Order: sequence, then structure tokens, then C-alpha cells
Amino acid sequence: MLKQLKTGFFSYFKAVTFINQYRLWKAVLLPSFISLSIFIALLVIALIFAPDVTTPLTEWILAKLEGSWVGDFLAGLVSFLVRAITLLFFFLLYKSFMLNVMSPILSLVADKVGEVLHGKKEKEAFEFVPFAKEILLGTWDALLLFLKETAIVLLILILSLFIPLLSPFTAVIIFLVQSYFVGLSMLDLSASYKKYSMRELKAQRKTYKSFALGNGMAFTLLFFIPILGVLIAPSVGVVAACLGMEENNSDEAII
Repeated sequence: MLKQLKTGFFSYFKAVTFINQYRLWKAVLLPSFISLSIFIALLVIALIFAPDVTTPLTEWILAKLEGSWVGDFLAGLVSFLVRAITLLFFFLLYKSFMLNVMSPILSLVADKVGEVLHGKKEKEAFEFVPFAKEILLGTWDALLLFLKETAIVLLILILSLFIPLLSPFTAVIIFLVQSYFVGLSMLDLSASYKKYSMRELKAQRKTYKSFALGNGMAFTLLFFIPILGVLIAPSVGVVAACLGMEENNSDEAII
């Protein structure tokens, strides 16, 4: 468990070296700009609509407690909490939307890593029905993961309001939850070269939960580096997942 966690996290350092060594920056350039575009678009939407929620609430509080320091305090607190929650769900939406929109492109990055490690595969005959079925299953699975993650985050936020002892740890718990789910997405993308079915992907998730958490932790920390994180986190995350899983498989082969 601990070894998987460590491998998932530190594979990001190996990923940067790998990209430099095999000159793969051109392959990650397109995903980087798409990621930045999605980030900016969703951020603008969040900034536009956040005041629509905060302003009525703060005005209502100030009207009820006019001239009271309590009113000013509560209005400021509500404004802060709404903005914080808005930013939290902005990250949730960005991450989920970005990974779904960019999934085909990030799969190409994973395939490129697979070709470097194992050589080019023979092209398989394209069959539309199995392809469409896998796309639909993948989309439905991504939606379920997003709903599950959102429900868990909401539950944590609600519990933190009623259990004061939980409040100091809320940010850390949410960080771990978000890291785990983004790590699952990276884990799925790492299997692109092997063309896993949805059933095989789910089996892989159960086996490498700790690895997914480690990968997601590094992704989330990298994401919070201004601009640079948004640009490189998705692509580097996929490469890191591919290299990390290669290491996991090598260790299992030795055992």
C-alpha cells in the first residue's frame, strides 16, 4: 500500500525526465493549451455567477441585523464561505470536464509513452459498434465518479459544520478525496496503450487504489502552481501514471 502510494507520487519526477529524454513536449503541447482554455472559461463563469449567490445572502443578513457588528461579521463570513465553496466546485468541475474533454488526446499521450517503452503496435481494424459502446460506458462511468466525488465532498462539508472537531481537518480530507478520484482517471488513461475494457479498468482500480491516491496527490499539488500547473498537470499526470504502472507491473513480475 505504502509502496504504491510512493510510486504514484514520485513518478511525476520521472515523468518530467522521461518527457525531456524522449522529446515528448510536442505531444503534450496541445493538451496543455486545451487545459488552460477550459480553466479560463470555467473560471470566468465562476467569477460571473458567484456574486449572484453572495450578494442576496449578504444583503439579507445586513437587512436583518442592520447596524450590528454581528451582521457585518456574518455577512463577511457568508461571503467568504460561498466564494470558497464556489472555488472548490470550480476545481471539481474543471477537473471532471477537462478529463472528459481531453480524454482522447491524453490517451494519445499515453499511447506515445507505451510506444516508447514497448514499441509500436500493429494497427487494429476499426470497429464502430465496440468503439461507441466503450465511449458510452466510459462517459457514464466518468459521470458516476463525478457524482460520487461531489456527494462525498458535500457530506464532508456538511459534517464539518456540525462536528467542530472535524473542521480543522476538512481541507485535508477534501484534498485526499479529490486526489483519489483524479488519480483514478489517470490510472484509467495509463491503460490506453493496452486497450483495456471497462471491466478490466474497474479491476485495475481495485488493485491500485493507493497508487491512484499518490498520483492524484501529486497532480493536485502540481495543479495549484499558478498557470504552469494548469498547463502541464494533465499531460505530466498521464505520463507519470504510465511510468508508475510500468514500475508496479515490473515489481509484480519479479515477485
